[in-house]
Amino acid sequence: MNLIALVPESRLHDPEFRGVGRLVDELRVHGAEAEIRANVKSSDDGESFLVLFDEPTRWMSEIDTHRKNQALERVVLFGCSRAPLCLAILEQFSLAAAVDSIAARHWRHTPEKGIGYGIAGPRDVVERIGGKMASGQFVTERYCAYTSATDTRVVPALLEYLQALSDGRSLPSI
Repeated sequence: MNLIALVPESRLHDPEFRGVGRLVDELRVHGAEAEIRANVKSSDDGESFLVLFDEPTRWMSEIDTHRKNQALERVVLFGCSRAPLCLAILEQFSLAAAVDSIAARHWRHTPEKGIGYGIAGPRDVVERIGGKMASGQFVTERYCAYTSATDTRVVPALLEYLQALSDGRSLPSI
C-alpha cells in the first residue's frame, strides 16, 4: 500500500510539521510505502492514498471532474475536525477516510497507545473489517467513526482500514 503525505510547499522540508515525518516513518514501520511530497497536482501519482492535513486542496478543484473524483476517493484527512463536521466533509467530498483531531493529537503525544473511534470511513468497509461503529452524531448514511477490533493504535488501525478499502471496492457515490 502506498501513501503520500501532502504538505504545503513552504513546509516540505519541515518534518515536524504536524508530525508528518514521524507519521511517514511509522507508516513505513507498519509495512506501507510512504513519502512526503509538496501539496501540488504533480505530486499525485494517481494510485496512492493522499494524506492531507487540511480539507481537499485548491489543485483538486482545478482538475477535470473525473480526475478530481479519482483523487478525492483516495484522500485521507489527518487531523480532521470531530464529528459531525468530519463526517460532513467525508460526505461532501466522498473521501476515503479521516483521522479526527483528537486521535491525531493523541497519536502525536502517545503513538503507542490506542484510542477508540478516532478514524472515520465508509460504513461497509468498517463492517467488513469487523470494526465497532460509533452511534449518534458519529454516524451518517454512508460514513461512521469506528474503532478497530484488532488494533486501536491510530496508524495500524488506519492501515488495516485502508487495506480493506483498497481490496476491490469503490467509495459510496453521492
